[in-house]
Amino acid sequence: MKHYEVKRRFRFSAAVFVGLLLTAIMTTGCVGSRTADDSLTTEDVFEKVGPAIDSENLERGDADKLEKLYRLKEAGIEVGADDFVLYTSKSNVEADEIVLLQFSNTAHTEIAKDRIIAHTENQKIKFRDYRPSEYRLVENHVLKHRGNFVLFAVSVQADQLEAEFDKALR
Repeated sequence: MKHYEVKRRFRFSAAVFVGLLLTAIMTTGCVGSRTADDSLTTEDVFEKVGPAIDSENLERGDADKLEKLYRLKEAGIEVGADDFVLYTSKSNVEADEIVLLQFSNTAHTEIAKDRIIAHTENQKIKFRDYRPSEYRLVENHVLKHRGNFVLFAVSVQADQLEAEFDKALR
């Protein structure tokens, strides 16, 4: 092998090594960092959001109620008992509804939002002519996600809930 071929191979090998080293350093920094979303649970976030709720006419919902309203299992999403907080109106003639969901897969947030939108459309139909004041609540709902969390609120306090949700996940 000629001397200039050895130099060229060495330069190529050194460049590849430096590139791999930089990549390893950059990805190692990412592995150790955690976002606020990673360390928070739904209960942690709800503790911050919850005080904005007038819960006198609301009752806590379980997994069956969550599935009945949003049909997440039907969409292939399993939601564990620790991954949601649900409150709905005690009366079926009132539209108040608050749900906070947490997903390990961010793709599930979009699917859940689609399911919630479908539910919202059904609620609009239900209340449009029957209870116009409740229809306006549904019409002015809050649906947003931040990281792995999704908040859906149909409530007079929806704006306050949204503000507290944003603060909790900063």
